[in-house]
Amino acid sequence: MKLSGLGAKGVTLVELLVVLAILGVMAGVVGLAFATGSGVRDDRTEAATTVLRARTEALRSGATVQATVFVEGTPHAIAVLPDGRVLADSALGVDTFTGAVR
Repeated sequence: MKLSGLGAKGVTLVELLVVLAILGVMAGVVGLAFATGSGVRDDRTEAATTVLRARTEALRSGATVQATVFVEGTPHAIAVLPDGRVLADSALGVDTFTGAVR
């Protein structure tokens, strides 16, 4: 009886171990990439944080909150109404109702 790669069924233990080793190395590389990150905060992240803080304060206090965010060195004024709506320059890409920066 001749067993060739085409007629044999199943996977050998060595093949399985090789695949698991490759997957382990790939997972380690991806894990390190996520763990280290870029280390630099994006202007959009800073803007989103400022908008979120202003929105939280407006909802909590029941008063309009005004703030300024800087994106690429350019200041943008925002106003957050007591109902949570965000009024901002369209260049910021802020969702009016949720305050999420796109």
